[in-house]
Amino acid sequence: MIELVPMTETDFAEFRAYTLKGFAADKVQSGEWLAQDAQQNASIGFENLLPQGMETANHFFYCLVDPELSQPVGYLWFQIRGEGTSRDAFIFDHLIHEQFRNRGYGTQSHQAMNAKLLAMNVETVATHVAAHNTASMRLLERIGYRIAGIDLVRRLRKDDRGSV
Repeated sequence: MIELVPMTETDFAEFRAYTLKGFAADKVQSGEWLAQDAQQNASIGFENLLPQGMETANHFFYCLVDPELSQPVGYLWFQIRGEGTSRDAFIFDHLIHEQFRNRGYGTQSHQAMNAKLLAMNVETVATHVAAHNTASMRLLERIGYRIAGIDLVRRLRKDDRGSV
C-alpha cells in the first residue's frame, strides 16, 4: 500500500522542476499558453501560489512511496481550504511517474490521501484535469469523482475583431 511521506527540501526541488515542466506542457497542449511563454508563466504562477515554497500555509506535499521500493513512485500536492467543519481540499498535483503507472498506485495513493483528509476534517476534495489527460479522468471517475464543470478555451486571433 502506498504511503504518503512528507517531502524534504530536496524532494520539493525535484517535484517543483517536474511539476512546472508538466504544467507548462499541459497549458500549451490545451491551447491556453504559447510555447515560448509557458515555462515562465508556470514559474510565476507557482511562486504566486506558494510564496513560502513548501512552507506555505495549508499546502501539503508528499512523496508517494511503495514501502517495497527504494524510491518514490510519484508526488502529491494538495491544499486545505476553509475552517471548522466546512473544510475542503484541492489537489494541485497528483503524479505517478511513468515507469510506475498501471500498477494500482493511483488508486492506492487516493485511498491514503482520503484517510489523511478525513483525519483533517475535510469533507470534499476537488481537482482539475486537463482534457487530454484521459487516463487521469478514467481513474478519478472510477474512484468516485464527478465532473463539476468544464472550462472552455479559445485563442483569439487578430482577425477576430468584430466577429463571432
